[in-house]
Amino acid sequence: MDIERRDDDISYFESLEGAVLSIDIDGSLCTVDPTSLQSLTEIRDHASDVDPDEIAAVLGYPVGTFDGVPIYHGRVDGSELSYAVVDSGAWVTMLVVSFGEVQAGRYAATAEALVRTSSDRS
Repeated sequence: MDIERRDDDISYFESLEGAVLSIDIDGSLCTVDPTSLQSLTEIRDHASDVDPDEIAAVLGYPVGTFDGVPIYHGRVDGSELSYAVVDSGAWVTMLVVSFGEVQAGRYAATAEALVRTSSDRS
């Protein structure tokens, strides 16, 4: 597993309808619909050797719990770490994003890391 930390600007959305997060990945523009992001707790569904606790530690963000389930906090208050699979060739590449409703009806998202692994899907 390789974790490439990113320091992208924060994008704010007044609505999730039509919201798109655009990120340059290795010279190619990648767009992610924030509503399609999955909780970081589910990242092992795409690559069994990926450890969400290690990702949070590399990023330096706290991990809380609620009813025994980890909560991976993001960069902005009110955000959590989520991910999207952006390439599933020989290497599975996942984009880790801080995303959440940071004020009533106002959302924030920013790319935090690229995680690459050659792991087969579980």
